[in-house]
Amino acid sequence: MELLFLWIENFRGIEKQPFNFSSILNFTVKVASDSSELRPSYIVEVNPNSEFVSLFPENISNITGIIGKNGTGKSSLLHCLKLMAGQLARLTSPLIFSILDRKTNRVLTYYYSEGGIKEMLPLNVSIVAPDLALGNKFVISEAKPYSINRLQGEKGSINGLDFDFKDISTCFYSNSFDSHREVIYDGIINISSNYKIDEFLKTYLRREIEKEKKRKKTEEREITLWPSHIAEFHKLEVRSTLRFLAYANRRKKGLIPDLPKSIIVNFNFDDYESIISKGSLEYSLSNTIKKIHEQSSKIIFQEKNEIERFYNLILLCTLYYYVRWNMKDRRSSILENQIPALENLSNQFSFEHLQRILVEVPKRSTISGINVTRHVISDQFYNSLKKVEFISDGGPNQKSRFEFKINNSLWPVLSAVYNLSYVDAITFIDYEWNGGLSSGEEAFLKHFSRLNDIRSRIKSDTLWLLIDEGDLYFHPQWQKGYLDNLLTYISFLFHNKSVQIILTTHSPFIVSDLPKQNLIFLTKRDGKCVVADEKLQSETFGANIHELFSNSFFIHDGLMGDFAKNKINELMDWCNSNKRPNQKKIVYYKSLVKIIGEPLIRYKLLEMIAAKTGENTETARLRSQRAEIDRRLKEIGNDSNKK
Repeated sequence: MELLFLWIENFRGIEKQPFNFSSILNFTVKVASDSSELRPSYIVEVNPNSEFVSLFPENISNITGIIGKNGTGKSSLLHCLKLMAGQLARLTSPLIFSILDRKTNRVLTYYYSEGGIKEMLPLNVSIVAPDLALGNKFVISEAKPYSINRLQGEKGSINGLDFDFKDISTCFYSNSFDSHREVIYDGIINISSNYKIDEFLKTYLRREIEKEKKRKKTEEREITLWPSHIAEFHKLEVRSTLRFLAYANRRKKGLIPDLPKSIIVNFNFDDYESIISKGSLEYSLSNTIKKIHEQSSKIIFQEKNEIERFYNLILLCTLYYYVRWNMKDRRSSILENQIPALENLSNQFSFEHLQRILVEVPKRSTISGINVTRHVISDQFYNSLKKVEFISDGGPNQKSRFEFKINNSLWPVLSAVYNLSYVDAITFIDYEWNGGLSSGEEAFLKHFSRLNDIRSRIKSDTLWLLIDEGDLYFHPQWQKGYLDNLLTYISFLFHNKSVQIILTTHSPFIVSDLPKQNLIFLTKRDGKCVVADEKLQSETFGANIHELFSNSFFIHDGLMGDFAKNKINELMDWCNSNKRPNQKKIVYYKSLVKIIGEPLIRYKLLEMIAAKTGENTETARLRSQRAEIDRRLKEIGNDSNKK
């Protein structure tokens, strides 16, 4: 199923507007002669697009870019699409929409008729396809009414459709963290930052509430969100990224270029310092833990084998993990039966002995969260560790820092280690990319790793992928490659699906990658979102970005920054005024002209200053040109010397 066309009657500043999502067919809407205020009536005309060219990979059914200034309605259009695909019965705007059933090549058109809130006017729609050439490729079905039953079930129900939106997987991605309440868009796969953070925190609170219910205590207890919980969210994002990179490598696409190809795991001992702090533990147990830490640290520092050192640190952190749990919930007493063994261990320490003690703890404990440590003290974990590729261990003074090459063998190790992450406000192990990531690099990886995460959730054959400014945070060089990268990774992430992509952007580079027929140009008129007149739209595919800024992005007052433009206007006003020039102003404005980057503007302003001060304008122009020639000769000379 492919979305071809949408008419929005009234939704968040969008009134009576048509949106074409097909590059093969053109849809136009006319008001019918029998239309009235109480029942708007429309004629939808369908024609083939004579300029259609097939450009995209086989599993990409179509791509539509939505462009326009801030506030023109790009996000509102996506919000309407999310509601339509996820819970049409709750959408408070009458719609007309056309869907292409690619199995039968039948174009199905539907319009709202009844059942919504009282403000929703019923529509009447007829469809015409005058071009007989359509009959060879598509079957244009008569427009059919759909009705809403808002009372049936939590989400309501829809009658009159020949398909079910549940059979179309709709996914929304945005990396923007703003005030949009994504939780209201039910029925779709939401991988936006807003939604994921909200769900992460709600899951934590639900888990804590369930724990409190099991305690059966009458007194109230405050549930606190620690900074480490947000840190844990970011760790989950890193985990997601590693999964994507491993999958991409397995699909022989290689790692994404220009990004770190390794990850650093750093063991910190903040947990240890907290455990032995005054009053945290009984004196005897605190003294035991101190002795274990001192002896184990000596062994770790002397150990030359990276695998053994890493595994020993895992065992040590697991012990602290247990102790911390014991401190958090003293009723659990998870180490009660192991205290004598720990005391013996502190007198004659070995990691083999520590492992035997740790293996026994999960068997005797029922507290939630403890069983996750079984994975990291198992033989299977140790065997997986032997397969990873160590790049560097950080040198002789950084025995708790390890750098791993990102490949398929790394994931079984890190997936187990991730569970050994934090208890309350304590973190045990830190993760970081080698060299760190910029905001753009992190956004790039989040984009594709989140898409990779949903592969198993796409049960249908069709995926509608809605992307709100996916190139956010990207340098222009990466914006140039965004669409190409998107198509590459979509093609192998969802190689067995039919994917339709609808995206918003402010980037002229992305617009230059799409033909005009694949773009929706939005502007604002009288405070309302409107689709721009076709006469204002220019050809975009492969176009010069300066022309795209002027035409496609409706920037009509120049392509330089307003601050620079105002300074130049100030200079011109001074040149054209009747004020007598003083030496201070002359020196200032001549200095200003020298730093202007556009030569034609610079020459013209120098001539204006010369005329203002009574100098020979021809002499001023020639001097400026000579200075420019000298500068370029010097640059060419420097380039030649470098070569």
